[in-house]
Amino acid sequence: MKKRNTLLAAGFTFTVVFGAAIGLTACGNTHTHSVESVAKKDSTCTEAGYEAYYKCTGCDKIFSDEEGKNEITAPTAIAAGHKIGAVPQKDATCTETGLEAHYKCSGCDALFSDAEGKNSITAATVIPVTPHKIVDVSQKRPTCTEAGYEEHYKCDDCGALYADEEGKEPIEAPTAIPARHRIGEVAAKAPTCVEAGYELHYKCSICTLLFSDKEGTEPIEAPTAIPATGVHTYGYNYTSENVPAPVATGGTLAATCTGCGGTQNVAYDKGVELFAYNPTTPDIVETTGKIYGIVEASQMGLSIKVSAPGTYTIALNTVMLAIDKPFSIYELSVGSYAQSGRSASIIRNFGWNTASSAASLVAKYKEKITFGSELGMESAFTTITITLDESDIDASSDTYINIWFNSEYSGSIVYSNVLFDIKKD
Repeated sequence: MKKRNTLLAAGFTFTVVFGAAIGLTACGNTHTHSVESVAKKDSTCTEAGYEAYYKCTGCDKIFSDEEGKNEITAPTAIAAGHKIGAVPQKDATCTETGLEAHYKCSGCDALFSDAEGKNSITAATVIPVTPHKIVDVSQKRPTCTEAGYEEHYKCDDCGALYADEEGKEPIEAPTAIPARHRIGEVAAKAPTCVEAGYELHYKCSICTLLFSDKEGTEPIEAPTAIPATGVHTYGYNYTSENVPAPVATGGTLAATCTGCGGTQNVAYDKGVELFAYNPTTPDIVETTGKIYGIVEASQMGLSIKVSAPGTYTIALNTVMLAIDKPFSIYELSVGSYAQSGRSASIIRNFGWNTASSAASLVAKYKEKITFGSELGMESAFTTITITLDESDIDASSDTYINIWFNSEYSGSIVYSNVLFDIKKD
């Protein structure tokens, strides 16, 4: 530091210091002030502070200005005081307590109940936890690939799970319902003349997957197909208003395939105005072929004249049925015209003749007769095949296959139309 002394007229010597001192001022005949800045001291919550000022390093006098002209006895004081800020209320939840609104000093963290900081408190008022808001969670049904769960309860606020509505039995997770297929049986579908069918299989009612087993362990792309038969099954759709009357010399009937709906004309060889109702006088058929006629009420008889051994097939087709019960074979015999009775019949009362006197006769023909349907009052007759040999044909007189049909019908007299198809191989 460089100094230079200057002689003044009054006898004072003023020393100028270059560099360190902020300001210099004369103090009597022997001292020159060396003034330096004293930084401001901020107040705290409990201790006062002061504003910035200046001080002589030689005599410790203090000044308000940096030139050292305004001497002061003490720096300007900054009063002590809390820096109070509001702390908003913290609401309680079902898992955590809350706090009432209060005030806090940002300097010393002291707490107060008032904004002025006059009422000191040790802690804010606690707000107790709130009850759980329990809601019902409905059962979730499983799907084929995703598990479900049983009904349970849940707090709508915190998500806690419970087994009971009161929230007393906490659980980690609801009871799971495993994913599984809902397997149902799909019955086999018979093929028709033009449409394939399929074998029995199983199907899930939810995802529609197909399986070959009822446990659903063997998935399949499609059921096993049954090819279309290519064979038409014809029936008749006539009503009492449009059914054709029999023509004695023969005629045609319109048949419809039950599978594809296609039609064809079926020719018959002989027409019978009314098949015999009296069981003692059945109609005589002397030739093979198709015989079409009308049946009164629920009974009819037919005697088929046979002159040579062979296999005879008699089929019955209903062209128009006016009653609600099917025709069943009631009685059957092989012998003379209209031969019947306990000892002479092979079939009697819708079944094999059980009379002891007919035992040998039934035993003889059981091996020679086959039926296309079950025997019985409720079973609709379709076909019968009888094989006759030389011993069955009476060379001295005519031999007949006598068949009587009946239906479990007891209403007023009505008329149905039937078609017999008689063949000999």
